[in-house]
Amino acid sequence: MFFKLPARVEHCFHVLWKEVKRPQPDTKKRIQEQASRTSWKIICDWVEIQLSMILLEQALPLQVFLPYVYDPASEQTFFEKLEQSNFKLLSN
Repeated sequence: MFFKLPARVEHCFHVLWKEVKRPQPDTKKRIQEQASRTSWKIICDWVEIQLSMILLEQALPLQVFLPYVYDPASEQTFFEKLEQSNFKLLSN
């Protein structure tokens, strides 16, 4: 079983870039590097928290990670498939 976790570096970059008041020549590069570190650190922390919840029997692995199950054939996660179908798989 494969998983794809959403570290959206570009989104993080845009948020951080909006905060820059006086950019220097190397600011964009530094913000891009920071965005990568920040977005991956958030994913790392989130996974650690979810694993703690599983360990302490507060959640089941499937309950936590199901949206991120990745299908290499379609190159989509379960959530992306649901989103693409406008969540029709959830209705009766």
